[in-house]
Amino acid sequence: MTRPSAFLASTWLSYELLTLRKKIHAYGSEVSFPIWVAEVEEPELNPQNGYLPIEIVDRCLEEVEKADRFYLIIDGSFGTLVDVEGRESPASFIELELFHAVMHEKTIYLIQIGEVDESTEIMKLVRSLSFGLKQRIMRVRSHEEAFDCFVNSLNRSSAFEQIRRLGDKSQLSGNLALKKHNDFANKRIFSEIQFMKGDPVTLSSSEGDLDLASELLTLANNEIHSNHKMSRTWLALRCLMHHHYNQSKDPVALGLWEKALKNWSSFAGWKGLHAHLWLGHIATLGSLYIVRGKQGLPPNKAGQSGHSDIIGGAFASVYYSLSKVSPKKMSTSFLSRSRLYLDYELSSAEETSKSGLYLIQGSVNLQERRLKDASDSYRNAINIIEEHKLGEARLGEALAELGWAETRRGKLLNGRSMIYEGVTLMRNGGADAGPLARGMRKLAAAQLLTLNLSGALDTATSASSLIETHGLQDQRDLTIRSADYYNAVLGKSTDK
Repeated sequence: MTRPSAFLASTWLSYELLTLRKKIHAYGSEVSFPIWVAEVEEPELNPQNGYLPIEIVDRCLEEVEKADRFYLIIDGSFGTLVDVEGRESPASFIELELFHAVMHEKTIYLIQIGEVDESTEIMKLVRSLSFGLKQRIMRVRSHEEAFDCFVNSLNRSSAFEQIRRLGDKSQLSGNLALKKHNDFANKRIFSEIQFMKGDPVTLSSSEGDLDLASELLTLANNEIHSNHKMSRTWLALRCLMHHHYNQSKDPVALGLWEKALKNWSSFAGWKGLHAHLWLGHIATLGSLYIVRGKQGLPPNKAGQSGHSDIIGGAFASVYYSLSKVSPKKMSTSFLSRSRLYLDYELSSAEETSKSGLYLIQGSVNLQERRLKDASDSYRNAINIIEEHKLGEARLGEALAELGWAETRRGKLLNGRSMIYEGVTLMRNGGADAGPLARGMRKLAAAQLLTLNLSGALDTATSASSLIETHGLQDQRDLTIRSADYYNAVLGKSTDK
Protein backbone atom coordinates (compact mmCIF):
# COMPACT_ATOMS: atom_id res chain seq x y z
CA MET A 1 0.00 0.00 0.00
CA THR A 2 1.29 3.46 -0.89
CA ARG A 3 2.24 5.59 2.11
CA PRO A 4 0.13 8.71 2.69
CA SER A 5 1.81 11.98 1.78
CA ALA A 6 1.25 15.72 1.99
CA PHE A 7 1.96 18.86 -0.02
CA LEU A 8 3.04 22.04 1.74
CA ALA A 9 1.99 25.36 0.21
CA SER A 10 2.95 28.80 1.44
CA THR A 11 4.71 31.90 0.23
CA TRP A 12 8.50 32.13 0.36
CA LEU A 13 8.59 35.82 1.18
CA SER A 14 10.09 35.66 4.65
CA TYR A 15 13.01 33.97 6.35
CA GLU A 16 10.65 32.66 9.03
CA LEU A 17 8.42 30.88 6.51
CA LEU A 18 11.37 29.38 4.64
CA THR A 19 12.78 28.08 7.94
CA LEU A 20 9.37 26.67 8.91
CA ARG A 21 9.02 24.89 5.57
CA LYS A 22 12.40 23.16 5.95
CA LYS A 23 11.60 22.20 9.54
CA ILE A 24 8.28 20.66 8.48
CA HIS A 25 9.98 18.68 5.70
CA ALA A 26 12.58 17.37 8.14
CA TYR A 27 9.85 16.28 10.56
CA GLY A 28 8.03 14.41 7.78
CA SER A 29 11.23 12.52 6.96
CA GLU A 30 11.74 11.73 10.63
CA VAL A 31 8.28 10.13 11.03
CA SER A 32 8.21 8.56 7.52
CA PHE A 33 5.36 10.76 6.28
CA PRO A 34 6.59 12.28 2.99
CA ILE A 35 5.90 16.02 2.75
CA TRP A 36 6.65 17.67 -0.58
CA VAL A 37 8.40 21.01 -0.06
CA ALA A 38 9.54 22.36 -3.41
CA GLU A 39 12.84 24.01 -2.46
CA VAL A 40 13.96 20.92 -0.50
CA GLU A 41 12.77 18.16 -2.84
CA GLU A 42 13.84 19.90 -6.03
CA PRO A 43 16.09 22.89 -5.24
CA GLU A 44 16.98 23.23 -8.92
CA LEU A 45 13.33 24.15 -9.68
CA ASN A 46 14.14 27.82 -9.93
CA PRO A 47 13.96 30.58 -12.58
CA GLN A 48 17.70 31.15 -12.04
CA ASN A 49 18.25 27.65 -13.45
CA GLY A 50 16.28 28.38 -16.61
CA TYR A 51 12.86 27.11 -15.51
CA LEU A 52 9.90 29.19 -16.65
CA PRO A 53 7.43 30.10 -13.89
CA ILE A 54 4.67 28.10 -15.60
CA GLU A 55 6.97 25.05 -15.72
CA ILE A 56 7.49 25.37 -11.97
CA VAL A 57 3.71 25.53 -11.55
CA ASP A 58 3.32 22.35 -13.60
CA ARG A 59 5.78 20.46 -11.41
CA CYS A 60 4.13 21.61 -8.20
CA LEU A 61 0.66 20.67 -9.44
CA GLU A 62 1.87 17.15 -10.21
CA GLU A 63 2.75 16.77 -6.54
CA VAL A 64 -0.51 18.34 -5.36
CA GLU A 65 -2.41 15.70 -7.31
CA LYS A 66 -0.34 12.86 -5.83
CA ALA A 67 -0.64 14.03 -2.21
CA ASP A 68 -3.34 12.86 0.22
CA ARG A 69 -3.32 16.05 2.27
CA PHE A 70 -2.75 19.66 1.35
CA TYR A 71 -1.31 22.04 3.97
CA LEU A 72 -1.63 25.77 3.32
CA ILE A 73 0.19 28.16 5.65
CA ILE A 74 -0.92 31.78 5.33
CA ASP A 75 0.36 34.92 6.99
CA GLY A 76 -1.42 37.53 4.88
CA SER A 77 0.72 37.41 1.74
CA PHE A 78 -0.77 36.41 -1.61
CA GLY A 79 2.60 35.27 -2.90
CA THR A 80 4.40 35.75 -6.19
CA LEU A 81 2.27 36.24 -9.28
CA VAL A 82 2.92 33.77 -12.09
CA ASP A 83 4.77 35.38 -14.97
CA VAL A 84 3.77 34.16 -18.44
CA GLU A 85 6.26 34.96 -21.19
CA GLY A 86 7.24 38.27 -19.64
CA ARG A 87 3.76 39.34 -18.53
CA GLU A 88 2.34 39.13 -15.02
CA SER A 89 -0.81 37.06 -14.67
CA PRO A 90 -3.45 37.87 -12.01
CA ALA A 91 -2.84 34.57 -10.15
CA SER A 92 -0.10 33.53 -7.74
CA PHE A 93 1.66 30.19 -7.30
CA ILE A 94 -0.16 29.61 -4.04
CA GLU A 95 -3.52 30.27 -5.72
CA LEU A 96 -2.89 27.68 -8.43
CA GLU A 97 -1.81 25.12 -5.84
CA LEU A 98 -4.90 25.70 -3.69
CA PHE A 99 -7.21 25.69 -6.69
CA HIS A 100 -5.73 22.39 -7.89
CA ALA A 101 -6.19 20.84 -4.43
CA VAL A 102 -9.85 21.93 -4.43
CA MET A 103 -10.42 20.51 -7.92
CA HIS A 104 -9.01 17.15 -6.82
CA GLU A 105 -10.96 17.13 -3.54
CA LYS A 106 -7.91 16.91 -1.29
CA THR A 107 -8.19 17.18 2.46
CA ILE A 108 -7.04 20.75 3.07
CA TYR A 109 -5.53 22.08 6.30
CA LEU A 110 -5.16 25.85 6.63
CA ILE A 111 -2.76 27.16 9.24
CA GLN A 112 -3.18 30.91 9.73
CA ILE A 113 -0.33 32.71 11.47
CA GLY A 114 -1.42 35.84 13.35
CA GLU A 115 -4.30 38.14 12.51
CA VAL A 116 -4.90 38.35 8.77
CA ASP A 117 -7.10 41.12 7.39
CA GLU A 118 -10.20 39.70 5.68
CA SER A 119 -9.76 42.19 2.83
CA THR A 120 -6.35 40.80 1.77
CA GLU A 121 -6.07 38.91 -1.51
CA ILE A 122 -5.21 35.64 0.20
CA MET A 123 -8.34 35.71 2.38
CA LYS A 124 -10.50 36.66 -0.63
CA LEU A 125 -9.02 33.65 -2.40
CA VAL A 126 -9.80 31.29 0.48
CA ARG A 127 -13.38 32.58 0.64
CA SER A 128 -13.88 32.31 -3.13
CA LEU A 129 -12.85 28.64 -3.10
CA SER A 130 -14.19 27.65 0.32
CA PHE A 131 -17.31 26.09 -1.21
CA GLY A 132 -15.17 23.21 -2.39
CA LEU A 133 -12.89 22.58 0.57
CA LYS A 134 -12.80 19.62 2.88
CA GLN A 135 -11.15 22.12 5.15
CA ARG A 136 -9.92 22.62 8.67
CA ILE A 137 -8.69 26.06 9.76
CA MET A 138 -6.14 26.31 12.56
CA ARG A 139 -5.19 29.74 13.88
CA VAL A 140 -1.88 30.28 15.67
CA ARG A 141 0.12 33.28 16.88
CA SER A 142 3.63 32.45 15.70
CA HIS A 143 5.70 30.34 13.35
CA GLU A 144 6.73 28.15 16.28
CA GLU A 145 3.08 27.45 17.10
CA ALA A 146 2.45 26.77 13.42
CA PHE A 147 4.99 23.95 13.54
CA ASP A 148 3.41 22.43 16.65
CA CYS A 149 -0.01 22.72 15.03
CA PHE A 150 1.26 20.94 11.93
CA VAL A 151 2.75 18.10 13.99
CA ASN A 152 -0.48 17.63 15.91
CA SER A 153 -2.61 17.52 12.77
CA LEU A 154 -0.22 15.11 11.04
CA ASN A 155 -0.40 12.72 13.95
CA ARG A 156 -4.18 12.45 13.94
CA SER A 157 -5.35 8.89 13.34
CA SER A 158 -7.68 9.92 10.52
CA ALA A 159 -7.32 12.65 7.93
CA PHE A 160 -11.03 13.38 8.33
CA GLU A 161 -11.25 13.63 12.13
CA GLN A 162 -12.57 16.91 13.51
CA ILE A 163 -12.65 18.58 10.08
CA ARG A 164 -14.74 21.74 10.20
CA ARG A 165 -16.15 22.63 6.81
CA LEU A 166 -16.86 26.22 5.87
CA GLY A 167 -20.09 27.36 4.29
CA ASP A 168 -23.21 25.47 3.35
CA LYS A 169 -22.51 21.73 3.37
CA SER A 170 -24.82 21.25 0.40
CA GLN A 171 -22.34 23.27 -1.66
CA LEU A 172 -19.28 21.18 -0.90
CA SER A 173 -17.28 19.49 -3.62
CA GLY A 174 -18.62 16.11 -4.67
CA ASN A 175 -22.12 16.62 -3.29
CA LEU A 176 -23.59 17.39 -6.69
CA ALA A 177 -23.95 13.69 -7.43
CA LEU A 178 -26.00 13.31 -4.25
CA LYS A 179 -27.98 16.55 -4.17
CA LYS A 180 -28.35 18.07 -7.63
CA HIS A 181 -31.06 15.64 -8.72
CA ASN A 182 -33.40 17.28 -6.18
CA ASP A 183 -33.10 20.63 -7.96
CA PHE A 184 -35.13 19.72 -11.02
CA ALA A 185 -38.10 17.58 -12.03
CA ASN A 186 -36.27 16.40 -15.16
CA LYS A 187 -38.52 18.57 -17.30
CA ARG A 188 -36.56 21.82 -17.79
CA ILE A 189 -33.51 21.68 -20.03
CA PHE A 190 -30.62 24.16 -20.15
CA SER A 191 -31.53 25.37 -16.65
CA GLU A 192 -28.25 24.56 -14.94
CA ILE A 193 -25.77 25.94 -12.43
CA GLN A 194 -22.93 28.23 -13.59
CA PHE A 195 -19.14 28.21 -13.27
CA MET A 196 -18.05 29.74 -9.93
CA LYS A 197 -21.76 30.43 -9.21
CA GLY A 198 -21.82 32.83 -12.19
CA ASP A 199 -19.98 35.46 -10.14
CA PRO A 200 -16.74 37.25 -11.09
CA VAL A 201 -13.81 36.27 -8.88
CA THR A 202 -11.57 39.33 -8.86
CA LEU A 203 -9.03 39.45 -6.06
CA SER A 204 -7.45 42.77 -7.05
CA SER A 205 -8.39 46.01 -8.79
CA SER A 206 -6.11 45.36 -11.77
CA GLU A 207 -7.78 45.19 -15.17
CA GLY A 208 -7.97 41.84 -16.93
CA ASP A 209 -5.62 41.54 -19.90
CA LEU A 210 -7.60 40.08 -22.82
CA ASP A 211 -4.48 39.68 -24.95
CA LEU A 212 -2.87 37.63 -22.19
CA ALA A 213 -6.06 35.57 -21.80
CA SER A 214 -5.96 34.79 -25.53
CA GLU A 215 -2.29 33.84 -25.37
CA LEU A 216 -2.89 31.57 -22.36
CA LEU A 217 -5.71 29.75 -24.16
CA THR A 218 -3.41 29.17 -27.12
CA LEU A 219 -0.77 27.78 -24.75
CA ALA A 220 -3.41 25.54 -23.15
CA ASN A 221 -4.45 24.12 -26.51
CA ASN A 222 -0.82 23.33 -27.32
CA GLU A 223 -0.40 21.24 -24.17
CA ILE A 224 -0.92 17.47 -24.00
CA HIS A 225 -1.50 16.80 -20.29
CA SER A 226 -4.85 17.84 -18.83
CA ASN A 227 -3.21 19.40 -15.75
CA HIS A 228 -1.18 21.72 -17.98
CA LYS A 229 -4.28 22.61 -19.98
CA MET A 230 -6.12 23.27 -16.73
CA SER A 231 -3.50 25.58 -15.18
CA ARG A 232 -3.21 27.76 -18.27
CA THR A 233 -6.97 27.89 -18.74
CA TRP A 234 -7.42 28.87 -15.09
CA LEU A 235 -4.98 31.74 -15.57
CA ALA A 236 -6.94 32.81 -18.67
CA LEU A 237 -10.21 32.65 -16.73
CA ARG A 238 -8.71 34.82 -13.99
CA CYS A 239 -7.93 37.44 -16.65
CA LEU A 240 -11.46 37.13 -18.02
CA MET A 241 -13.09 37.53 -14.60
CA HIS A 242 -12.56 41.30 -15.00
CA HIS A 243 -14.73 41.06 -18.13
CA HIS A 244 -17.30 38.61 -16.77
CA TYR A 245 -19.79 37.22 -19.27
CA ASN A 246 -22.74 38.14 -17.04
CA GLN A 247 -21.65 41.79 -17.11
CA SER A 248 -19.71 42.35 -20.34
CA LYS A 249 -21.02 42.86 -23.87
CA ASP A 250 -17.53 42.97 -25.39
CA PRO A 251 -17.55 40.44 -28.26
CA VAL A 252 -13.83 39.78 -27.83
CA ALA A 253 -14.24 38.95 -24.15
CA LEU A 254 -17.30 36.77 -24.80
CA GLY A 255 -15.46 34.91 -27.57
CA LEU A 256 -12.58 34.20 -25.18
CA TRP A 257 -15.03 33.05 -22.52
CA GLU A 258 -16.45 30.55 -25.00
CA LYS A 259 -12.99 29.17 -25.82
CA ALA A 260 -12.04 28.92 -22.13
CA LEU A 261 -15.26 27.17 -21.11
CA LYS A 262 -15.00 24.73 -24.03
CA ASN A 263 -11.46 23.89 -22.88
CA TRP A 264 -12.63 23.43 -19.30
CA SER A 265 -15.59 21.20 -20.16
CA SER A 266 -13.36 18.91 -22.23
CA PHE A 267 -10.66 18.18 -19.67
CA ALA A 268 -13.15 18.21 -16.77
CA GLY A 269 -14.85 15.31 -18.51
CA TRP A 270 -11.74 13.26 -19.22
CA LYS A 271 -10.36 13.84 -15.71
CA GLY A 272 -13.68 12.75 -14.20
CA LEU A 273 -14.39 16.16 -12.62
CA HIS A 274 -18.09 15.87 -13.38
CA ALA A 275 -19.61 16.52 -10.00
CA HIS A 276 -17.76 19.49 -8.54
CA LEU A 277 -20.62 21.84 -7.87
CA TRP A 278 -19.20 25.16 -9.08
CA LEU A 279 -16.00 24.19 -10.91
CA GLY A 280 -17.07 20.98 -12.60
CA HIS A 281 -18.45 19.85 -15.90
CA ILE A 282 -22.12 20.79 -15.47
CA ALA A 283 -21.39 24.29 -14.17
CA THR A 284 -19.02 24.89 -17.08
CA LEU A 285 -21.62 23.84 -19.65
CA GLY A 286 -24.23 25.97 -17.85
CA SER A 287 -22.05 29.04 -18.32
CA LEU A 288 -21.18 28.10 -21.91
CA TYR A 289 -24.89 28.00 -22.79
CA ILE A 290 -25.31 31.55 -21.43
CA VAL A 291 -22.17 32.84 -23.20
CA ARG A 292 -23.41 31.59 -26.56
CA GLY A 293 -26.75 33.26 -25.96
CA LYS A 294 -25.06 36.58 -25.13
CA GLN A 295 -23.13 36.34 -28.40
CA GLY A 296 -26.38 35.88 -30.28
CA LEU A 297 -25.37 32.34 -31.20
CA PRO A 298 -27.48 29.17 -31.06
CA PRO A 299 -26.55 26.65 -28.34
CA ASN A 300 -25.23 24.24 -30.98
CA LYS A 301 -22.43 24.66 -33.51
CA ALA A 302 -23.82 23.51 -36.86
CA GLY A 303 -21.73 20.86 -38.56
CA GLN A 304 -19.29 20.55 -35.62
CA SER A 305 -18.61 17.39 -33.62
CA GLY A 306 -16.59 18.62 -30.65
CA HIS A 307 -17.60 17.63 -27.12
CA SER A 308 -19.49 20.86 -26.33
CA ASP A 309 -20.48 21.87 -29.87
CA ILE A 310 -23.85 20.13 -29.34
CA ILE A 311 -24.40 21.44 -25.86
CA GLY A 312 -27.44 19.30 -25.10
CA GLY A 313 -25.40 16.26 -26.07
CA ALA A 314 -22.66 17.38 -23.71
CA PHE A 315 -25.19 17.67 -20.87
CA ALA A 316 -26.52 14.20 -21.77
CA SER A 317 -22.98 12.83 -21.62
CA VAL A 318 -22.13 14.30 -18.22
CA TYR A 319 -25.41 13.19 -16.63
CA TYR A 320 -24.75 9.70 -17.98
CA SER A 321 -21.26 9.84 -16.41
CA LEU A 322 -22.76 10.91 -13.08
CA SER A 323 -25.18 7.99 -13.19
CA LYS A 324 -22.23 5.58 -13.08
CA VAL A 325 -20.89 6.95 -9.77
CA SER A 326 -24.16 7.65 -7.95
CA PRO A 327 -26.42 5.56 -5.70
CA LYS A 328 -29.23 3.81 -7.57
CA LYS A 329 -31.93 6.39 -6.80
CA MET A 330 -29.78 9.26 -8.06
CA SER A 331 -28.47 7.19 -10.95
CA THR A 332 -31.99 6.72 -12.29
CA SER A 333 -32.60 10.46 -12.00
CA PHE A 334 -29.40 11.34 -13.86
CA LEU A 335 -30.12 8.85 -16.64
CA SER A 336 -33.61 10.33 -17.00
CA ARG A 337 -32.11 13.79 -17.37
CA SER A 338 -29.60 12.49 -19.89
CA ARG A 339 -32.43 11.06 -21.98
CA LEU A 340 -34.31 14.37 -21.75
CA TYR A 341 -31.40 16.15 -23.44
CA LEU A 342 -30.94 13.35 -25.97
CA ASP A 343 -34.60 13.38 -27.01
CA TYR A 344 -34.48 17.15 -27.49
CA GLU A 345 -31.29 17.15 -29.55
CA LEU A 346 -32.18 14.11 -31.67
CA SER A 347 -35.41 15.82 -32.66
CA SER A 348 -33.68 19.04 -33.76
CA ALA A 349 -29.98 18.52 -34.54
CA GLU A 350 -28.50 18.29 -38.02
CA GLU A 351 -28.07 14.75 -39.35
CA THR A 352 -24.26 14.90 -39.24
CA SER A 353 -24.38 15.93 -35.58
CA LYS A 354 -26.56 13.00 -34.59
CA SER A 355 -23.78 10.41 -34.69
CA GLY A 356 -22.38 11.64 -31.37
CA LEU A 357 -25.87 11.74 -29.86
CA TYR A 358 -26.49 8.12 -30.86
CA LEU A 359 -23.18 7.15 -29.22
CA ILE A 360 -24.33 8.70 -25.94
CA GLN A 361 -27.75 7.08 -26.34
CA GLY A 362 -26.04 3.71 -26.75
CA SER A 363 -24.09 4.23 -23.53
CA VAL A 364 -27.27 5.17 -21.64
CA ASN A 365 -28.96 2.03 -22.98
CA LEU A 366 -25.98 -0.06 -21.83
CA GLN A 367 -26.16 1.49 -18.36
CA GLU A 368 -29.82 0.52 -18.21
CA ARG A 369 -28.95 -3.00 -19.48
CA ARG A 370 -30.95 -2.50 -22.66
CA LEU A 371 -28.25 -4.30 -24.61
CA LYS A 372 -29.95 -4.76 -27.99
CA ASP A 373 -31.11 -1.11 -27.95
CA ALA A 374 -27.52 -0.11 -27.23
CA SER A 375 -26.25 -2.02 -30.28
CA ASP A 376 -28.97 -0.44 -32.42
CA SER A 377 -27.97 3.07 -31.26
CA TYR A 378 -24.31 2.43 -32.09
CA ARG A 379 -25.28 1.09 -35.53
CA ASN A 380 -27.30 4.26 -36.16
CA ALA A 381 -24.16 6.27 -35.37
CA ILE A 382 -22.05 4.13 -37.72
CA ASN A 383 -24.54 4.54 -40.56
CA ILE A 384 -24.42 8.34 -40.27
CA ILE A 385 -20.61 8.39 -40.05
CA GLU A 386 -20.24 6.20 -43.12
CA GLU A 387 -22.91 8.02 -45.14
CA HIS A 388 -21.42 11.45 -44.49
CA LYS A 389 -17.77 10.28 -44.54
CA LEU A 390 -16.99 11.73 -41.10
CA GLY A 391 -13.57 10.09 -40.88
CA GLU A 392 -11.74 7.00 -39.65
CA ALA A 393 -11.32 8.25 -36.11
CA ARG A 394 -15.04 8.84 -35.65
CA LEU A 395 -15.92 5.51 -37.27
CA GLY A 396 -13.39 3.69 -35.10
CA GLU A 397 -14.86 5.20 -31.93
CA ALA A 398 -18.39 4.07 -32.89
CA LEU A 399 -17.21 0.60 -33.94
CA ALA A 400 -15.37 0.10 -30.64
CA GLU A 401 -18.52 1.08 -28.72
CA LEU A 402 -20.62 -1.33 -30.79
CA GLY A 403 -18.05 -4.07 -30.15
CA TRP A 404 -18.32 -3.52 -26.41
CA ALA A 405 -22.12 -3.71 -26.57
CA GLU A 406 -21.85 -6.97 -28.52
CA THR A 407 -19.39 -8.27 -25.94
CA ARG A 408 -21.86 -7.41 -23.19
CA ARG A 409 -24.51 -9.37 -25.15
CA GLY A 410 -22.32 -12.49 -24.96
CA LYS A 411 -20.92 -12.31 -28.49
CA LEU A 412 -17.39 -12.29 -27.12
CA LEU A 413 -15.21 -13.05 -30.13
CA ASN A 414 -17.25 -10.94 -32.54
CA GLY A 415 -17.30 -8.06 -30.05
CA ARG A 416 -13.55 -8.27 -29.45
CA SER A 417 -12.91 -8.22 -33.20
CA MET A 418 -15.05 -5.09 -33.61
CA ILE A 419 -13.28 -3.29 -30.78
CA TYR A 420 -9.87 -4.21 -32.21
CA GLU A 421 -10.89 -2.89 -35.63
CA GLY A 422 -12.26 0.28 -34.02
CA VAL A 423 -9.07 0.94 -32.05
CA THR A 424 -7.01 0.38 -35.22
CA LEU A 425 -9.16 2.88 -37.14
CA MET A 426 -8.82 5.43 -34.33
CA ARG A 427 -5.04 5.09 -34.34
CA ASN A 428 -4.84 5.40 -38.11
CA GLY A 429 -7.27 8.32 -38.14
CA GLY A 430 -5.44 10.36 -35.49
CA ALA A 431 -8.18 10.13 -32.85
CA ASP A 432 -7.98 12.26 -29.73
CA ALA A 433 -6.36 10.57 -26.75
CA GLY A 434 -9.59 10.33 -24.72
CA PRO A 435 -11.70 8.22 -27.13
CA LEU A 436 -8.61 6.14 -28.00
CA ALA A 437 -7.87 5.36 -24.33
CA ARG A 438 -11.53 4.43 -23.77
CA GLY A 439 -11.45 2.07 -26.77
CA MET A 440 -8.18 0.50 -25.61
CA ARG A 441 -9.43 -0.22 -22.09
CA LYS A 442 -12.55 -1.87 -23.55
CA LEU A 443 -10.34 -3.92 -25.86
CA ALA A 444 -8.27 -5.04 -22.86
CA ALA A 445 -11.44 -6.07 -21.03
CA ALA A 446 -12.71 -8.01 -24.07
CA GLN A 447 -9.33 -9.74 -24.37
CA LEU A 448 -9.57 -10.75 -20.73
CA LEU A 449 -13.05 -12.15 -21.23
CA THR A 450 -11.80 -14.23 -24.17
CA LEU A 451 -8.78 -15.44 -22.13
CA ASN A 452 -6.20 -13.61 -24.26
CA LEU A 453 -4.30 -12.68 -21.11
CA SER A 454 -1.03 -11.54 -22.68
CA GLY A 455 -2.91 -9.40 -25.21
CA ALA A 456 -5.01 -7.88 -22.43
CA LEU A 457 -1.88 -6.99 -20.43
CA ASP A 458 -0.17 -5.40 -23.44
CA THR A 459 -3.28 -3.39 -24.36
CA ALA A 460 -3.93 -2.26 -20.78
CA THR A 461 -0.26 -1.29 -20.34
CA SER A 462 -0.34 0.82 -23.51
CA ALA A 463 -3.64 2.39 -22.41
CA SER A 464 -2.15 3.21 -19.01
CA SER A 465 0.78 5.00 -20.64
CA LEU A 466 -1.63 7.02 -22.81
CA ILE A 467 -3.78 7.88 -19.78
CA GLU A 468 -0.73 9.00 -17.80
CA THR A 469 0.69 11.09 -20.66
CA HIS A 470 -2.56 13.00 -21.18
CA GLY A 471 -3.90 13.01 -17.60
CA LEU A 472 -7.10 11.12 -18.48
CA GLN A 473 -7.79 9.84 -14.99
CA ASP A 474 -11.46 9.05 -15.68
CA GLN A 475 -10.28 6.23 -17.96
CA ARG A 476 -8.19 4.46 -15.29
CA ASP A 477 -10.64 1.63 -14.52
CA LEU A 478 -10.12 -1.68 -12.71
CA THR A 479 -8.57 -3.35 -15.77
CA ILE A 480 -5.98 -0.58 -16.16
CA ARG A 481 -5.25 -0.41 -12.42
CA SER A 482 -4.78 -4.20 -12.30
CA ALA A 483 -2.26 -4.02 -15.15
CA ASP A 484 -0.46 -1.19 -13.35
CA TYR A 485 -0.25 -3.29 -10.19
CA TYR A 486 0.99 -6.35 -12.07
CA ASN A 487 3.66 -4.32 -13.85
CA ALA A 488 4.69 -2.65 -10.59
CA VAL A 489 5.12 -6.04 -8.90
CA LEU A 490 7.27 -7.25 -11.79
CA GLY A 491 9.15 -3.95 -11.96
CA LYS A 492 8.07 -3.31 -15.54
CA SER A 493 7.63 0.13 -17.07
CA THR A 494 4.23 1.14 -18.47
CA ASP A 495 5.87 3.18 -21.24
CA LYS A 496 4.87 1.66 -24.53
